[in-house]
Amino acid sequence: MIARAAVALGAVAAMTAPWWVANPYHLHVLIMAGIFTILALSLNLLLGYTGQLSLGHAAFFGIGAYASALLAQAGLPYPVCLAAAVALPALAGIGVGLPTLTYKISETPTVRIGGGVNSVAFAVCCGTNVSP
Repeated sequence: MIARAAVALGAVAAMTAPWWVANPYHLHVLIMAGIFTILALSLNLLLGYTGQLSLGHAAFFGIGAYASALLAQAGLPYPVCLAAAVALPALAGIGVGLPTLTYKISETPTVRIGGGVNSVAFAVCCGTNVSP
């Protein structure tokens, strides 16, 4: 019971951080720590609990970040950017993952990194302008 209360208190503190953290640098560090904590937890889930090696894990993380940044630069609201940051890597993962279902277990890490790199290369080469 105490562990759940601590998790709930931590979640409330993290969600209200922009209102009580005065220094923008400290807020940026807190946000980046949260983002990379989510990345580390998802990699722990995949590698630690299932034993599957995913070399393209960071590529799908990058697809979500890239899509969200481009849409935020275009002036779209936060919920649209968040939905795109979830949906686009999921679609790329499905596009890479479905063909790998027929491969042997030893071949899947190679296919995953190839699919992730190709997805990022496609996003970069589509004529997107990333100027500030």
